[in-house]
Amino acid sequence: MVRPIVVGLDGSRESVCAAHWAAREAARRGLPLRLVHAGEGMPKDSETVSLPELKVPQSRARTILDGAVDQVRAQCPSVRLTAELIGRLPVPALVAEAESAELLVLGSQGFGGLGGLLAGRSPQPW
Repeated sequence: MVRPIVVGLDGSRESVCAAHWAAREAARRGLPLRLVHAGEGMPKDSETVSLPELKVPQSRARTILDGAVDQVRAQCPSVRLTAELIGRLPVPALVAEAESAELLVLGSQGFGGLGGLLAGRSPQPW
């Protein structure tokens, strides 16, 4: 069984960069790529929801995944790609995904203003 490279997406710029890196790595290794977005109580794509408090997070998550899928397909059209919303807390969901993955790829949230300054990063231009 071929194990995919799995990318956890949270909508941050860093997670999208991780997806781009993972797409190139999947192409290089000839592996499928699986993009996931996890959130507790997140309904599955196939579930119809009527409550606004569930529709908004589902819609936001779907937008995150769809945007990443479009970008990755444009960059690496030959990579076999799947994307899924997972209705679990992110850490347990990603740990479970890692068990069946060749590689788990995550972006870095980076440093905040003070942490970045102490680590020697330049402040972001406003």
